[in-house]
Amino acid sequence: NNRVLIKAPNLGWDNVPVADLLEKHLNMPIVVSSRPGAILMAEHRRGIAKGKNEIALFLASLGIGGAIMVSGSLVAGHRNSAGQIGHLPVTSGSEICTCGRNDCLDTKASGHSILTRLGLVPRRDSKTGHGPADSKLLLEVKDKAEKGDLSARRSLNKSGFQLGRALRGIGTVLDPEIIIIAGTLAQSQNYMHGVIQG
Repeated sequence: NNRVLIKAPNLGWDNVPVADLLEKHLNMPIVVSSRPGAILMAEHRRGIAKGKNEIALFLASLGIGGAIMVSGSLVAGHRNSAGQIGHLPVTSGSEICTCGRNDCLDTKASGHSILTRLGLVPRRDSKTGHGPADSKLLLEVKDKAEKGDLSARRSLNKSGFQLGRALRGIGTVLDPEIIIIAGTLAQSQNYMHGVIQG
């Protein structure tokens, strides 16, 4: 549905008719998309993927999101979750993901995994989301790494490596013209170096 925000767990929003609400105030047509989907469309129309029609974009931030374009069209999937690789099963661990499982890529490759590894947020033992304070902490870790903090560098690199490993398989399955990494972690040389090593 491109009219309703189906779920925004970090905001606590479910089935909010965002398009209707905004159209009333802005007096223009509104289409709702996921953040990765909106970024992918912008990159396709005016950015690095201009002229390409087979695109995979992954948003590496507190969680790992994604969007896929095939033949120039965004792929939604049956539950509007195509491209959302954060819940791909990888090696089981002790941390619980926001979905309630303990084997998701998010628990190994996300910003939250970095914060947990560094002891800045507690290891999840139940199904909970992220908050604005976590976003600020992640930016602080990125800055510390840029200033030479070895622990921050290692943690970013380790999580990036996990994403890189997942992307090797995804690239083989999707065979896109381009894979784009966006989000807070895409701006970290240490994280991206890990992705490339993976």
